[in-house]
Amino acid sequence: MKNAVIKGQNRGTKRLAFCLMLGAALAALPGAALAKGATFAPIFSFAPYGPTGNQGAGMLVQDRHATMYGETGDSIYAITPDGTETPVADLGLGAECSSGMTLGADGLLYGTCAIWQDNESSSGIIFQFNPKKKSFNVIYSFPPYNAADTEWPSALTLGPDGNFYGTTRADDSNSGTVFQITPSGTFTTLHVFQGYLQNDGAFPSAVGDGYDVNPIPLTVGSDGNLYGTTDQGGNDGFNHGVLYRITTSGAVTIVYNFAVGLSPFAGVTQVGDNFFGQTAIGGTSNQGTIYKLNPKGKFTILHSFDSASDDAATPDFRLTLGPDGNLYDASSAYESGGYGPESLYKITPSGNYTDEFNGFGTAGSCNQVQAGCVLTSGLYLHTNGRFYGVTEQGGSSDLGIVYSLKLRGAAAIVRPLVPAAKAGHWLGILGQGFSNAVSVSFHGKPAAFRVIEDTYLEAKVPLDADKGAIIVKTGNGEQHSNTDFSPLR
Repeated sequence: MKNAVIKGQNRGTKRLAFCLMLGAALAALPGAALAKGATFAPIFSFAPYGPTGNQGAGMLVQDRHATMYGETGDSIYAITPDGTETPVADLGLGAECSSGMTLGADGLLYGTCAIWQDNESSSGIIFQFNPKKKSFNVIYSFPPYNAADTEWPSALTLGPDGNFYGTTRADDSNSGTVFQITPSGTFTTLHVFQGYLQNDGAFPSAVGDGYDVNPIPLTVGSDGNLYGTTDQGGNDGFNHGVLYRITTSGAVTIVYNFAVGLSPFAGVTQVGDNFFGQTAIGGTSNQGTIYKLNPKGKFTILHSFDSASDDAATPDFRLTLGPDGNLYDASSAYESGGYGPESLYKITPSGNYTDEFNGFGTAGSCNQVQAGCVLTSGLYLHTNGRFYGVTEQGGSSDLGIVYSLKLRGAAAIVRPLVPAAKAGHWLGILGQGFSNAVSVSFHGKPAAFRVIEDTYLEAKVPLDADKGAIIVKTGNGEQHSNTDFSPLR
């Protein structure tokens, strides 16, 4: 793999003794009550036999029925919020599908594989999975490596137009691409990155080594455009990486040029009008930062990681907006040639940092540690208000676990399939208890709606709606979206 960050080639590095003792103590517990107001619980341990015999990898995703789906590299599994797991697709030996899947407007799941059918000269595939029929279909095959502008496809992002968007890392002939694919499989390369000599970005963000590469997906902004980061490139004469915007038709604008020594590998999350992201290095301890970028381009470091005090460093994953308006992430820290401390943490939009859970085991020696270790996904927020994540090691068979993190007082939420869409169009919304839905409103403007499932409905975005929360009122009360929805005109 070209130009990816190589971090953690020696996974035998031990943590401090207190981490080992804490991990051993957690091995005997089904969960852990946290002093910070959150509760961590392992809900499933991967087994050594059957389609889910490999370690879990990649983000989970929720379908229309509130069931989550994940990948193990060569299989797909379904898991309920209480931990009931079902293998649903065996993809065969030699598949490397671990970036996570995305729910489409048609109710199907879409994802990418970096390698397919044990062909390492392949640049992978894009697939469609039907949760109801448990059917798997390849809708696009990337040309062989070095034969076209593709390598290491990211997870897909559903756009406001119903199509999917993603990036490829790079190959010897280019510095990465942004692509569009329709649900039926029509593929379009929207942009080929040219690097700083052409005032462009280079190498869409990804971290990892070997087959453990984590390409960061694009983010839909409140303006309906897509945003991403690159590890290199710039239009300021330097080569330190950028935050870029790309329209669904392929017009690219560099929004911000990063300074030297930051390495913006983890993409961005929008909250209000601001973008929040993380860098792998930089800060007071040179172990990474959490930053905010406001609409005027002002860059502010909110937190500098220090593994001695944070139990986190060199963040890998994109921040997740929680049900309380704060940002959360999982730190799978690679440090000093091996794994460093791992934890789950929170930061408020104003910059207050909290270590929410730090009881993971130590990589290479966390067999039977029920809390697991070697985090392979960021945090996924289910509409029940809880976070879910995946580890690669630990658990009863040392093949990793799926865990949940429940915040004290967190309420269930509703989530639109996309955070921005055209006024007058129908929008899919995930939640619960919709069979008793009484009304749906967009920032106070009533909307026509139709209930499809108890956990899924569609609402017509009001023509006069403004940016704001979506509220679904049922016979049991109100459920709010955790982020503002933006009508496009």
